[in-house]
Amino acid sequence: MPTPKKGPRLASSPAHERLMLANMATSLFQHGRITTTLPKAKRLRPLAERLITFAKRGDLHSRRRVMRVIRNKSVVHVLFTQIAEQMEQREGGYTRIVKIAPRKGDSTPAAIIELVTEPVSPKKAVVKEAEAATKVAAATEAPVEETAAAEAEAPAEEAAEAPVETVSLNVGYMPNYGSLWSVVTAIDKGYFAEENLEVTLTEFGDGPTIISAMESGSVNFGYIGQGAHKLCVQGNATIIALSHISNGDAVIGGPEVATIADLKGKTVAYSSGTSSEDILKNTLASAGMTMDDITAMDMDASAIVTAMISGGVDACATWSPNTLAILEQMENTTKLSDNMTFADTTISLASWIATPKYLEENRDVAVRFVRALFKAMDYAADGNYEEIAQLVADQTKTDYDSVYSQRGDANWLTGKAVAEGIADGTVEGYYSLQQQNLLASEAITQDDVCPVSDYVDLALMTEAGNY
Repeated sequence: MPTPKKGPRLASSPAHERLMLANMATSLFQHGRITTTLPKAKRLRPLAERLITFAKRGDLHSRRRVMRVIRNKSVVHVLFTQIAEQMEQREGGYTRIVKIAPRKGDSTPAAIIELVTEPVSPKKAVVKEAEAATKVAAATEAPVEETAAAEAEAPAEEAAEAPVETVSLNVGYMPNYGSLWSVVTAIDKGYFAEENLEVTLTEFGDGPTIISAMESGSVNFGYIGQGAHKLCVQGNATIIALSHISNGDAVIGGPEVATIADLKGKTVAYSSGTSSEDILKNTLASAGMTMDDITAMDMDASAIVTAMISGGVDACATWSPNTLAILEQMENTTKLSDNMTFADTTISLASWIATPKYLEENRDVAVRFVRALFKAMDYAADGNYEEIAQLVADQTKTDYDSVYSQRGDANWLTGKAVAEGIADGTVEGYYSLQQQNLLASEAITQDDVCPVSDYVDLALMTEAGNY
């Protein structure tokens, strides 16, 4: 793993470090000061001062630059309206670091980093005003107001005039309706083309494998189900769009497993790190059991159907269309649970993701990608299930009836609904509940728990939703 050019890494990975510094900057702007270690304070200072510089400019371009780092809208508002005003007379030096007693326990050097809110001395202010007046008097060609307006509008004008580059993307998916419904629609209806995007689809068996491919650079964007979201919480990927609320996961019992209690001592197939593991643990917990009460067989998703039908396992936890195939091809099977069984306490989300590094370098591309998805979601959710099912069947090379039967596997959201859900806090609430569920199922630890805005790019979805 590469190391930073200057100083030791402050976290487990560059992505984690960026998220940590962003969170610290948010706290600094929110509270005015924070106590941390001296190395973290020194690393935070240039980031905080750069963000304040953007806030002092006050234009839309600068606001968007800040929101790439600070995802809390209320904090961004305070930064642009209050902190920027406080720093108006300063040419820099917006923060100070004060060393304090070493941290107890490990004696790590500690410090307070705080905003410098004291007014600039009157002498300096007078000198500054005089210098400004001289510059104004010398500028005879244009009034100050016009110059300022032109400077403020320049970024927007440059952006409007610059040609939009056509970008080729490799997008990871899984062979089911939920994964493909929006992306194949965006391809077929030309929504990606409208955004100057050329999309190539690559099939994977599960979400963690897609994330691995993204980390290697072979995939730009990808789709994940419920289970793989733990990797987002842990900093491996950033969520750029909510796709739908799933009901496609299920635990199915074979001939000797008619109830959840019958799972005790039985051999049960599942795929570790996926939504199948989550629903299996929830199902066992509902009967007072854990994974220790069964013989858990971790296997590839594609192998679960074969293992179940052949009698190699007594039960399984998997997702659509595997669930449909098992229920249709096997006799004496019982659906023991699905996502709706636990709807009052849990939620199963499906999302589109990118790596933090890719987003940092290609945020505009991500906005264009999500905007196209949102338009496709609007179209697909508008009663066009038959048409979309055929597109999915063509992509997966499966029969139409099997794909069409999957239309009931989720609450299919529209792009507009997602944007509205971000504005009223609903979407953030979904991911917050999901994180609680991941913690309860021990998919993540307490050390992994973090604000939703650390790994869900709500600002990006909001921007993409303006169409």
